[in-house]
Amino acid sequence: MRRTILFVTLAGLSSCLCLGAPSQEQTVGASDVAVRFHFAGFEHIQAGTTATTLTEIWNLPETGQLRTHLLRRLAQGLSKSFRPRIDKLDGAPAEILRPLLADLLQREFYLEVRRLGDKSSAWTLAVQLDPARIRSWQTNCSQLIGAWNCVTPSGTNHLSFGSANSWFVLHGLSGAASDESNRAGASPVFRQINTKGRPIDPPKNYLLKADVNLARLPARLPFFAGTNQPAIELTVIGKGSGLKTEGRVLFPQPLRWQLEKWQIPTNTIRDPEGKLISFTGAQGVAPWLKRQPVVAELGVEPVPNQLLTWGDSHAPFQIMAAARVKKATNLLARFVTEWMPKINASLDELGAGGLECQTNRSAIFWRGLAPVLVPYVRLASEPGQDFLEAGIFPVEKPPANPPPTELLEQLTGRTNLLYYDWEITQERLGQLRAVTPHLSTFLDMPTLETGLTSSKWLDAIQAKLVNTVTEITVQSPRELRLVRSSEIGLNGLELVAFAHWFESTNFPKLNLYPSFRSPTKPGKQAAHP
Repeated sequence: MRRTILFVTLAGLSSCLCLGAPSQEQTVGASDVAVRFHFAGFEHIQAGTTATTLTEIWNLPETGQLRTHLLRRLAQGLSKSFRPRIDKLDGAPAEILRPLLADLLQREFYLEVRRLGDKSSAWTLAVQLDPARIRSWQTNCSQLIGAWNCVTPSGTNHLSFGSANSWFVLHGLSGAASDESNRAGASPVFRQINTKGRPIDPPKNYLLKADVNLARLPARLPFFAGTNQPAIELTVIGKGSGLKTEGRVLFPQPLRWQLEKWQIPTNTIRDPEGKLISFTGAQGVAPWLKRQPVVAELGVEPVPNQLLTWGDSHAPFQIMAAARVKKATNLLARFVTEWMPKINASLDELGAGGLECQTNRSAIFWRGLAPVLVPYVRLASEPGQDFLEAGIFPVEKPPANPPPTELLEQLTGRTNLLYYDWEITQERLGQLRAVTPHLSTFLDMPTLETGLTSSKWLDAIQAKLVNTVTEITVQSPRELRLVRSSEIGLNGLELVAFAHWFESTNFPKLNLYPSFRSPTKPGKQAAHP
């Protein structure tokens, strides 16, 4: 399975500056195909007349430095995925891998993963190359196969390769698979190239397509119910100077989406001097909230099903959220009595500050967490409605300006909207970059110091990013639809997350659950719960 993950990672590398994926087109697929990934290549993107911002960013010196940095680290990480046979190695594995990874960014390629059984799979990577690069791939892959212990106990090699019609094909088996007839030349992708000259139809109006059927992958993602793993389709196209991302999530079994009339705290959400830089609305959060111990023990009923977040730039760190909660004042009082002493005891052991409440118990503040961050929860000023507001930097007197009516109508005018997110990406990126260094003091994540390659890249692209709008709608009990318009396919939060991923110590692995890093309290050792 490690080799499957390796080449899925290679596919994901090609979308580090743009997200995207699949369509309804069928290629060499069969019912056992779990992944299809088709990337047009940056040579194709640069030759086009759309996605001009992406092309401009791709050609920046800082992007070139980021590519070099990323390819070096990725090659080093992937070279550790196989058991080496050092006595057979002619050259460092990372140096052999790096030029191959560089080709995957520039050239068109197609990746397919097929399930062979409950514990085995086969993957095939086809890359369109000129004759000189095909010879280089043949040489480097021969070295890698010789250097890595790719032979099964029965003598079958896990890796094989071949070439036809300007395509280099690399094929691999994982898990218990050991069928010697399942070689590169016998793979469905290779047969498709021999028959039609290509593994898939040429990209027409798209830059990237991906199609993943989670139910056919050996590993299951924790984000979905174990028996209801969906099929995910995404497509990215160039639209004007930017990108348009479209996608579908198809569940085998219907789900009960809890769609309600949007409830917006219009007295709490403010747009000071037109400085609102982000606005997000999400429905269907009740099932997740019900699983949280604090919600269950406090007896929150009904559990909020909507969450609204927004940000503005009139003061530092203005990132806020709100949810409607019945009898919010009583809920805060119970939290102070029942939960705050237990939480403060733990925070004291960690040296991470403590919770404080106002005399009337209408607000709770977390002080001492970080030098400038003061997370809080308080009763929102909404006549006739109970809303709780939360944030990371309290402002005592919110500005008077209401948000634009046109923005609120993006929610109130829709009956099937599950998620909506709008942001001025350059402003949002700047805000998040200011916040994350303080989060790094207590979350086990790297800081993006000024001199780092990823920081220089964010500096270079930030002013080129305009609006990003993301919508998820419920098409049926079994289907969700995603639409995003953006400059390079990623919003501010995703760009910051990618930059931290590039700089992580265990790259290219993903840390989905960052651990708590305790600021050392005088007289105590830093601890990790």
